[in-house]
Amino acid sequence: QEAADVLGISRATAARHWAYSRAWLFSQIKSDKE
Repeated sequence: QEAADVLGISRATAARHWAYSRAWLFSQIKSDKE
């Protein structure tokens, strides 16, 4: 919520970006272990 306000984006957009970022980070960590 606060990040969305600071970035000037909607909370829904911030939630989408956060979900994408988490998925990307997880895939990077997973591929590093293999």
